[in-house]
Amino acid sequence: MSEQVLTEDEKSALLDGVTSGAVRVQAGGGEKYATVRPFDIDARSRIVTNSYPRLQSINQRFAERLSKQAQSLLQCDLTIRPLEAGLRSFSELVSRRTGPSVAAVFEAPPLTGSAVIVLCSDVVGHLVESFFGGPGIDHGSKGSTTFSTGELSVSNLFCSLVLAAVQEAWRPLVGFTPARTRTETSLDHVELGGDGDTVIDTAFELCLSGTDDDRRGQFHILWPREMVAPLLPAFDGQKRDRDIATDARWEKAIRRRLADTPVKVTTRVGQARLPLSEVIALAPGDVIPIGSPRFATVLANGVPLIRGRFGIFDGRNAVEADEWLPSGVGSLSQTDS
Repeated sequence: MSEQVLTEDEKSALLDGVTSGAVRVQAGGGEKYATVRPFDIDARSRIVTNSYPRLQSINQRFAERLSKQAQSLLQCDLTIRPLEAGLRSFSELVSRRTGPSVAAVFEAPPLTGSAVIVLCSDVVGHLVESFFGGPGIDHGSKGSTTFSTGELSVSNLFCSLVLAAVQEAWRPLVGFTPARTRTETSLDHVELGGDGDTVIDTAFELCLSGTDDDRRGQFHILWPREMVAPLLPAFDGQKRDRDIATDARWEKAIRRRLADTPVKVTTRVGQARLPLSEVIALAPGDVIPIGSPRFATVLANGVPLIRGRFGIFDGRNAVEADEWLPSGVGSLSQTDS
């Protein structure tokens, strides 16, 4: 198209208006000015993108465990794989959600607060279809906005498996006991509390194998950032900062109690070499000749500690320490044999 839409003067005026933030407009009441307002896109959708490498490995372990448990529940072949994890705005996730969703709110003490499992309607339909062996309700095409009692029951069973798999997958990082507190059919009814608008969204895809691509769906586990704040350095694979004061208290407590720790002390006196045939033929009453028991070794919890002279002290068999072996330190010690 060769027709010139804007003159050179109009182009310059437009560029000046955009650069300065004031855009000249024409109206019937005379010349007016409108102000350009910045729009924070990040605050409306994704606050921060973070791969959280260690969390991704935890999610992979969780997905593998849940796949096996879900196969036993549904009696069908399925796979679950992690998609992505990152900080999101909970309010934006709610506003973008179309159609009904099963939202299972749960707590995970000693973590403080509540998290939520979100099952999209297509996942609910696939779970019901596999569980009952019939077609599930297509909430998107039939305009259904609620779930039946059967659908909620199957969804709750699946969410119980999710919580059990979460507990096992997270155990190397933190030990908690997740428990579902309630189930909602809309995220609008979910209040996460605290800084609840910032959540770590972990997404997963469920696929029923041996069927067409339509039997796929996603579910999410939303963790409030405030709830898992102490674990964020571990999610990034970083070492936690050590608290010097806390370390000093632990060291003092350990040193104070270490002296009272019981240790099993044994002695090994004399040695002998026998052929295997004689060892097999040993019977009660047989005598095993050993060298002169002049020296003995003292062991603490099976670790050689002292080598010394074997003899009698105060009417009891005893070992007088001659030298500490490389694994131990200390001074002369006597022990009953």
